[in-house]
Amino acid sequence: MAFIAYWPCLHGPLLWDDKDWTTGIDWLMRDPAAPKRIWTDFLVVQQYYPLTTTSFWLDRMLAGGRWSVWLMHTENVLWHAFGGIGLWCFLRALRIRGAWFAAALFILHPVTVESVAWITERKNVLCFALMMGSMIAWARSVDIWEREGPPRWLPAIIATVLLLLALFAKITAFIVPPALLIIAWWKRGRLIWRHDVMPLIPMFLCAITLGLLVSWIEKHHTGATGPYFDQLTPSMRLLIACEAWWFYLMKLLWPHPVCVLYHRWSIDPSVWWHWLAPVAVVGFIGLLWRSKKRVWIASVLLYSAALFPVLGFMNLNGMRYAWVADRWVYFASPVLFAWIAAMLMKWDQRRPRQVVMACVLIICGLLTNRQAANYGDFDTFWKAAIAGSSNPVVAHNGYADMLLRAGRFEEALAHADEAIRLDPESTGSHCTRGSVLNTMGRVAEALPCFERSLELDPGDALVTYNKGFVLYQLGRIEEAIALFEAALRLDPRLLPAHTDLASLLSSTGRQDAAEEHFMAALKLRPGDPGSLSGLGNLRLRQGREADALKCYAEAREGDPTLITAFSNAAMILASTTDPALANAAEALRLAQQADELTAHANPGIRHILAASHAAGQNLDKALEIAHEALRMAEEQNQSGAAATLRRAIGLYEAGKPWRRQ
Repeated sequence: MAFIAYWPCLHGPLLWDDKDWTTGIDWLMRDPAAPKRIWTDFLVVQQYYPLTTTSFWLDRMLAGGRWSVWLMHTENVLWHAFGGIGLWCFLRALRIRGAWFAAALFILHPVTVESVAWITERKNVLCFALMMGSMIAWARSVDIWEREGPPRWLPAIIATVLLLLALFAKITAFIVPPALLIIAWWKRGRLIWRHDVMPLIPMFLCAITLGLLVSWIEKHHTGATGPYFDQLTPSMRLLIACEAWWFYLMKLLWPHPVCVLYHRWSIDPSVWWHWLAPVAVVGFIGLLWRSKKRVWIASVLLYSAALFPVLGFMNLNGMRYAWVADRWVYFASPVLFAWIAAMLMKWDQRRPRQVVMACVLIICGLLTNRQAANYGDFDTFWKAAIAGSSNPVVAHNGYADMLLRAGRFEEALAHADEAIRLDPESTGSHCTRGSVLNTMGRVAEALPCFERSLELDPGDALVTYNKGFVLYQLGRIEEAIALFEAALRLDPRLLPAHTDLASLLSSTGRQDAAEEHFMAALKLRPGDPGSLSGLGNLRLRQGREADALKCYAEAREGDPTLITAFSNAAMILASTTDPALANAAEALRLAQQADELTAHANPGIRHILAASHAAGQNLDKALEIAHEALRMAEEQNQSGAAATLRRAIGLYEAGKPWRRQ
């Protein structure tokens, strides 16, 4: 059922922040200490979910390219199915009628699509499957709460270990211990301190400890802070929570339309009708409490407990874009599905009941299949995000970013402009527009975009770095250095700022400071090809040619398309005065690869190719290539390259090889 429903997304691309968890961790495959680092470095990826990160790392190790993406989609669907099977087993153990229907509804409900079809949300499906395993094990340890006495130790230990793994997949698993207490109260009508509460203390300790750690990381390193959250007063957070509580309930009962991306609706505590939501929540819970039906009260408590982390009382990075998201109700949805199944099973007429159940599952399956198709390609995804929101600023901005990566610059610029038109105060939209203009070569026009973005949010390290990079391109080197340093003060782990700052410091003669930043970059990301290539350039300036060649060789292993690692190594081998390093044949091989990577259109690379031929005493070929490169440099108005080539041609005509000065 799961694979039929999710078939349209299995070959879908990486979307939004998928790259941060997938291709963005490819550098870990070159790090022999990767498994240890994933678990001990809290900031390897954007969130400290080491089990989820390990699963992505294994996917990248097992398969690459397109097959890697297919494998990750397939794995998400499998974990979702395993979670549904776990839910079925747990509800059966609790003797809830219609357990199979509740599990099938969970698997096929369209609100779960975001958690399954979006690769990044592996953390949801993996965590939920492990949570179900933990709760099943605990239920067995207490004999489904049908006896009074301490839990049996072996299944209790298994339950605690599975919970710990679930917490390492996603911190939302901290709802398991309170959920087990609620279920114990429902089953027994009371809680026994020695038998129900004390045995769960290890679980509570694990959940609280990791919860505090992840909350700190989320606030200080993931972006869940700043003006987006500072403006939220306690009364606003209460209104958001109550409106979201009803929103999720209605969306689960009537899942149409299901949007790729919702928006932040306005919250105003001074408007009286905004307070209807909290009044309705309190009234609803009060009615259930007066009914004294423990199963209903327990259901509402479980639903509310599962939603609590995402109701707005705590800062979540995603709330910068929307108060609600389908992925945030994933853990609460089984409570309602179990309640619906139990209600339907009270229908005495079996055949009509089966028809209704079948129709519900078919309709949900069709809606899920259609929603999963939105994840089949990035154009469909972002168009659906734009169409599904009444204020699609984030969707336009996200679409512009994807179009930029795809090389569709004019379309990207149009969407960035539309995002700014909808919300002139959107920091991200100005930054995206600046990135598009910079990539298009309109560097001077990009600078005001980054300046405006920093006016709106002066604490954004990435925007600070981007502005510095534009200033570097405009030749304002000292200003660029100052901004790179400012970006690193805001975020010491910003890798591009370290490498670019090191390159600029090296080019201005500050070699010691440059080396410090290159080493910091390699400490953050061991084996990073760009950092190794930059360090090789620094070693070359220092006259340490052998060390430079080692850096270039390591860089080529990490990135076989890194042109500078080929061309600079070829230049050393072709022009060195050290006979122990000179190698004309290897220089020619590397220069030819660099020439192919640049489509034979780079005068500087052609110069290195000519020098490699000259080093092998093939002066006629060297002259031929050098003359072609000179014409190319003159056509491209590269005066420096042209002067270098004229000097090289003079040497070749005199029967001498090129020597690096």
